Amino acid sequence: MDIRTPLTQGQEKQLCRNPSFEEFLIVEYGAWLLYLNSKQQLHLGRAYAWLRSRHIDLHPFERLTINESLELRLLLQAYRKALTTVVGVEPALINCEWLGNEVHLHRGHGHMHFIPRYQETPSFLGVQYPDQLFGGRSTYKESDAMSHEMFLELRDALRVQMVRK
Repeated sequence: MDIRTPLTQGQEKQLCRNPSFEEFLIVEYGAWLLYLNSKQQLHLGRAYAWLRSRHIDLHPFERLTINESLELRLLLQAYRKALTTVVGVEPALINCEWLGNEVHLHRGHGHMHFIPRYQETPSFLGVQYPDQLFGGRSTYKESDAMSHEMFLELRDALRVQMVRK
């Protein structure tokens, strides 16, 4: 199948609900699913919001509906608040990236990466995660990985905070 061929609704659902991604799921938020990124060592709380309501070509961010865009902003605001509670400091900013680097995997499905950047050092379960590149470009180079158990505890703590009231 050509990578430019849009996913069918069934294929989208299967991709969004792939069992290998289920352990990363933080919250379902209307048209969006919020997942914790498996690589937490450089940017504590790194996550991505996945558009689940319909297929969208990857690059044209402007093709989001007004409601999808508004809900994405509300999700980001709620995530900032949850993250601040869980890691003890508010991110100075959260970089948002709408990329197409792995279009061969997700076939153009819309998703946005949230990369928290901290001026103050956040911590989780007694481990500090200084943002050594704060004020500069973020990086995706590998460093010491967070243990799987700690990752699940971070996800669970964020889940508790993200429950919509």
